[in-house]
Formats: sequence, structure tokens, C-alpha cells
Amino acid sequence: MRVSFGLVLAALVGACGSVVADGPAPEGGALDAGPTDDAAFRDATGDVADDARRDAPAVDSGACADVVQALSAEYGGVKSCTTTVRLSYTSLELLGFSVACGPYAGSTEASAATTSQAATGFGAGARQIAGAQPTDEWLFVQDPGDFGGIGAVAVRTGLAVFGGSVVWNGAGDLTYPASWRPASELGVGCGVATSVHLPPLRAFALEGETLPAPPAAEQALATVWATAVPDALGPVSYVFDAVALAYPRTVGAFDPSTAEWIVMVNSGWLE
Repeated sequence: MRVSFGLVLAALVGACGSVVADGPAPEGGALDAGPTDDAAFRDATGDVADDARRDAPAVDSGACADVVQALSAEYGGVKSCTTTVRLSYTSLELLGFSVACGPYAGSTEASAATTSQAATGFGAGARQIAGAQPTDEWLFVQDPGDFGGIGAVAVRTGLAVFGGSVVWNGAGDLTYPASWRPASELGVGCGVATSVHLPPLRAFALEGETLPAPPAAEQALATVWATAVPDALGPVSYVFDAVALAYPRTVGAFDPSTAEWIVMVNSGWLE
């Protein structure tokens, strides 16, 4: 391996503790296990969310209502959904998204690794970096010499939700899902007045000098919260948690022009 590629836990953004269940820390990163104070998280991230909403473009309320209704139809029902959103690493421009919903099937690290391998190409023999008992996503990293990548599987449903390769001195490809829905279907600017609070967030990023400050991960989530997603989720689902993954397409010198933020928002029916 030419360069250390360990994706490690950067921080639970804001002032609160980690939402990860008790367990050993993933290799290369400290894990602050403890309960999440929802109010403290909202206080810590409120300014970032307000900034994102203030900067969002003005949109037609009727168009927003249509987008919210369409997304709510996907989210509703006795199931759990993961909304995976791609954003430019530097500008936070929304690049596309996907929604994966399924019954509460549960998952283990072994079953998730098998699913990730089949769907994303990464999982079998890869390092699992999300902790021993994550509540959000399993994350499988195949450390590259020339080629490697990462696969993500939702804990609650056992469904693959993201995969991407990383290439030495080149540009990796998105390996899962096979196609992404256009960002326009997210209703950019439709979440300006949302009352649905930001969920607890875990951020994972490259080691060393490329490790982004926690506010960068906060801002990525806040950008998603300035779309129709929160208002679509609010009436039909509970928003559990989110993961922000700094996804580089290259190994070696970090290239922010090709890197992306991958934000995974987990929601579902809660009696």
C-alpha cells in the first residue's frame, strides 16, 4: 500500500457524544461512546443549518409541495429508508441521490459484508470501520495499493446504500447504486422553513492532513436539510441518524476537485 487510506471516525459533529453503541474503537480512530443529547446537538448545529437555509435559492411553494408529497410517498409505511445524497466536496453542490427502503430486517457484520461485496464490490476481507455495533451504517474499506474502495450497508434494513472505488493517481468510480436520481428531485431550497431538526451525525474522513474539520460535515448535512427531505420525512417517518462520508476518488495526493461528500440519512416508521 503506497499511502495510508484508513477511513476513521472524525467526530460526532457538534458538542454531543457519539451515537455508536458500546464496542471497541475502529482501527485508527478514537470512539467516544455515550448517549446523544438531542437538544445539545440541535444547539451545536443550529447556526450551520440556519446558514444553509439562508443561502438556499428561493423556490416556488407549489413546486416544493409536489416534491415533498412525492418523497413522502416513498418514505411512508412500516419500513426504514436510507436517503443517500452526493455533494461536491468543496462547493457542496448537490450531485444526485438515491433512496433505499426495506423492512426492518436487521443485519450483522458478516451479512452486511456479503451484501456489500455483492452490490458494491467491497466487503469480503475488507476492514469494517463503523464500530462493533453501529446503529446507522456498516462501512467496509478495501485499502488500495493501486485500487480499493468502500461499501456502505444500512444497519436497520441490511440494504447496500453506497459504494465507490478509489484509484491510485486517477479517479475512482461510483459502484453503487448503478444510477443516481437527479438532484432536482430533492427540491433544492424547499427546506428553508423546515421544523424537522437535524439528526445526530457521525463523520468519517481521510486520515492526516486531509481530515476535514467537523463543521465541514455539519455543513454537508445542513445542505441536505435545505432540500425537501426533512419535510417529506417529518409527517411519515422518524429521522434516526446520519452518516457523512468524505469520499476521495484518488489515492495519493488528495484532490478536493474530484472528492465528494456522501451523506446517508436514516429514517423509518416508529410506533
